[in-house]
Amino acid sequence: MSTSKFSTVEAGPPIEVFALTQAFTSDTFEKKVNLGVGAYRTEQSTPWVLPIVRKLEAVMAADTTLNKEYLPVLGLPAFAQAATKMLLGPESKAILEGRYLPSQFNLLLD
Repeated sequence: MSTSKFSTVEAGPPIEVFALTQAFTSDTFEKKVNLGVGAYRTEQSTPWVLPIVRKLEAVMAADTTLNKEYLPVLGLPAFAQAATKMLLGPESKAILEGRYLPSQFNLLLD
């Protein structure tokens, strides 16, 4: 049986929001209140979905014209271009000369 290439990789520290949720779940105090990031919850601590969200989910599910494909590698072009114009300004020399490459991606700043 072979050993995983990842068997020697140390686990990183827990992600703060998940650690907070775990601490909340482990707490036995009856009157605790979850003020962490996450879903709205009922008094029984089950997720409560806003009625408008349910309505929009139904509308979107019924709309056969919506594109359900993955976005291109650089993200949604219209969003990336609008964000670039907002950041640099619509009269930016780079934009006017076509010397920019807008993209949309996750960024971790540590």
